[in-house]
This record gives sequence, structure tokens and C-alpha cells, in this order.
Amino acid sequence: MPSPTFLLVNNYDEVEGQPVISHYDLYRIQGAEETERLGLAEAFAEACSLVEWPERIPPPVMPQAWLEVHIEAVKQAASGETGEGEEQGGWGVGGRSRYEDVMWRRIKLVPRGGGWEERVRSVWDDLRGLEGEGLVLSDAR
Repeated sequence: MPSPTFLLVNNYDEVEGQPVISHYDLYRIQGAEETERLGLAEAFAEACSLVEWPERIPPPVMPQAWLEVHIEAVKQAASGETGEGEEQGGWGVGGRSRYEDVMWRRIKLVPRGGGWEERVRSVWDDLRGLEGEGLVLSDAR
């Protein structure tokens, strides 16, 4: 899914019967007025919203519950392990490509209220079945 850097928002609604996904890139947003014009509050209420640079969302617009997803590219060490040090808080998922020249991706899920803890726990349990197939799990809660 490409970043909507120049458009500020991309909406994905191609799949009938599935919720609309609104993908925001707030890097160029300068203040609360610009955020309001994007209709973030409405999108949070009506769609699945993916937000890059969420720290630019004014507190009154920020939803009461959300899931933070951090994705980081990391190089694979000679031992096959990734990263340097332990994650603090949340769940960590590392994926390794079959191709040596491709970096690992470390994904950290941090639930923020509203039942997200239970949802993430359910996804985590499902992912355990894939461990060992290019997937490394790290429960650093």
C-alpha cells in the first residue's frame, strides 16, 4: 500500500461488503485547521483509518481507542536474529524474506484501549501457528 504523501489521503473501497480504508499521511500538515479539513474525526468514526505521523493529530480529534502499529526495516544479523535489544511494550512480529538482499520488517502492535488488547491477543494467538516459517514472534509486553 503506497504512502499518500502528495495526496494526504487515499481511500480504498474496492471490496464490496468490507469497510472503507482511509490512509492518511500527515507529514505536511501544519495545524489543527488542516487536520479538520481532512475530515479525520469523521473517518475515525466511519472507516478503518491508517495514519502516518499520528502525533500531528490534535488531541480533541484523536479517537479514545486505537491500535498503534510500528513498522521498522531491520537488517538480518549473521545469527539470523534481528534487531538490537528488546522491545518495550506491545507485541513484536518479525518477518524474514526468502531473499537474502531483503531486510526484515519488525512490526510492533501497541493496543490503546477500547478492546484492542483482546483483539491483538487473538491475532497474536493466530500468528503463533506460523512461527518458524519466516516469522519470529516476540511478546515484549
